[in-house]
Amino acid sequence: MLGLWEMKRLLTVQFQPFPEIKTKRLYLRQLTHQDAPEQLLSRSDEDMLQFINTKRLTNKAEAVTQINFLNQGTEDNQWIVWVIALQSDASSRYIGSICLWNLSWENGTAELGYGLLPPYQGNGYMQEALEAVVAFGFQEMKVKTIEVVTEVMNHKSLTLLDRNGFTKVADYCKVEQNFKGEKLIMNKFCLKSP
Repeated sequence: MLGLWEMKRLLTVQFQPFPEIKTKRLYLRQLTHQDAPEQLLSRSDEDMLQFINTKRLTNKAEAVTQINFLNQGTEDNQWIVWVIALQSDASSRYIGSICLWNLSWENGTAELGYGLLPPYQGNGYMQEALEAVVAFGFQEMKVKTIEVVTEVMNHKSLTLLDRNGFTKVADYCKVEQNFKGEKLIMNKFCLKSP
């Protein structure tokens, strides 16, 4: 049985029309088929995949299929995925992505996922995108807690989470494998709504 909070969120949170977000330097927008080359790179690059448990894409057709799947989930209000693009780039080219997924309206939680193509790392772009998406989650979606699951050796992610006030969930530790079959030790971090 749905609780009052869950029923309210189902009635009021709609991801259509797609909620684009602009920050000082970034434009967060919906995935399109034109993003297939960058989506393929983000899901085939060894550096980007070393800390996550996901299928490695091998061609542009797989990237298009994944884009269709992700957009359908957004249309069905199951999750929301934004492309991170630079406002200064007239073509709004994909430099990364950020999402809120594993939504649990019953528990008031959403899981945050993110990735930035290697040439764009180290410029504060993910910090800026994360701030905007966390604000969207708390203010627009009215989630109570945003969670992140990340690998214990992913120091860039751990630093980002610490900088933004996420705290480690003490009793969560999960072992997974990356695309190479290498062991991943995943920890969960959370941020409560202010």
